[in-house]
Amino acid sequence: MLEAPWKALLVLILYIIIQNLESYLITPSVMHHQLKLLPGLTLSAQLLFTLMFGPLGLVLALPLAVCVQVILREVFIRDILDPWTQPRRPPALP
Repeated sequence: MLEAPWKALLVLILYIIIQNLESYLITPSVMHHQLKLLPGLTLSAQLLFTLMFGPLGLVLALPLAVCVQVILREVFIRDILDPWTQPRRPPALP
């Protein structure tokens, strides 16, 4: 038996608030500072991959978004849009 049913309701409400705070504020902020992944892109990737692949898409949304960002940055921006820079060469062997 429950000691006080209102305590269980209070814990549920607090859990929902903390979960939303973490999902909509903390995670996008950390992704922006650590990976230079824009907060809007983080939320959009979570929504898009969840709609496309379900719960597994939600779990894989951020790693896939980072992979897509790196591929776009390296292939499209550096190789296609910026042809005037010198290609990067590996360091010479001694």
